[in-house]
Amino acid sequence: MEKIRQIKKRLSLVSTGTWLRLGMLITGAMNAYVKNIGPMSPAFDKTQKIVSFIVFVIAAAVAYWKNNSFTQAALDCDKMMKVLKEGKYDRQNKENS
Repeated sequence: MEKIRQIKKRLSLVSTGTWLRLGMLITGAMNAYVKNIGPMSPAFDKTQKIVSFIVFVIAAAVAYWKNNSFTQAALDCDKMMKVLKEGKYDRQNKENS
């Protein structure tokens, strides 16, 4: 039960953008499956197939390219990167301690 709580807590730290990119990728993959080899393949015309393919490729590229931090180590690195970008990390004090 404790393991489930830990997983739930970790997933709650994942950014909204990461979930949206994952959702777009899954939706595009499901659409490609249904359109091409699904049990009830709808009769798409050529324009609809091209638009659907372009949307899927864009969603896949964005989902692949963006930083999708799911693990605790990746989330910690994101926090450190934010601190570094904001200039709040004092390297001299860290080296002297």
